[in-house]
Amino acid sequence: MISSRSAVLRAFRKSIRKRVRLQTQDQTRSTVRRLRSVQRKLNSLYQVLNPMGRTSVHTALGLVASSALASAGLVSNGPAVQAISPEANVVSGGFSSIDIGFTKAVTTSSVTTPNITVFGTQSGARSWSSSLVGAGTTAVLNVSDSQFMPGERINVRVGDIQSTTGATMANAFGWS
Repeated sequence: MISSRSAVLRAFRKSIRKRVRLQTQDQTRSTVRRLRSVQRKLNSLYQVLNPMGRTSVHTALGLVASSALASAGLVSNGPAVQAISPEANVVSGGFSSIDIGFTKAVTTSSVTTPNITVFGTQSGARSWSSSLVGAGTTAVLNVSDSQFMPGERINVRVGDIQSTTGATMANAFGWS
C-alpha cells in the first residue's frame, strides 16, 4: 500500500510539474506574441512619425504626447511644442533658422533668450533674433549656421513660453 501511495504521489507531482512547465511555456509564448505585436505597432508609429528617417523616435513621440496632452487639457492651458525644424539629431550644416511650432499663439515678449537657448556642443551658447509667424504659433529663430563649427551638434531648450491668453508652458522641451 505504501509503495502504491508513494508511486501515486510521485506520478501526481510529475504531472503537476509538467502542467506548470507547459503553462509557463504557454505564458512565455503568449508574452512573446504580445511583445511582437507591440513592437509592430511601435514600428508602424515610427514610420508614420518618421518617414524621412531624420527625427528620433523619442523626439517624435515626445512631440505627439506633449501636443496630445496639451490639446486634451490634461497638462496645461499653456502652449506646448508641436513641431521643430531642423529635426532632432541634425548637426550644423545647411540651415539658416530654427523653427519651433506651438499648439497656441505665443507672446513675442516670452520668445527671448532666457526662455529659449541655442547651444553648440563645441562653440557654446549662441545668440539669435526671432520673429513670430503663422498667427503667432511658430517662432522662427534666426541663427546663422556659420556660428557653429562644422559637424557640431546643436542643442535647443524651450521653456516658460507664454501664450497670448497668459498661460505658461507646463513642461520645458529640448532637442539636439
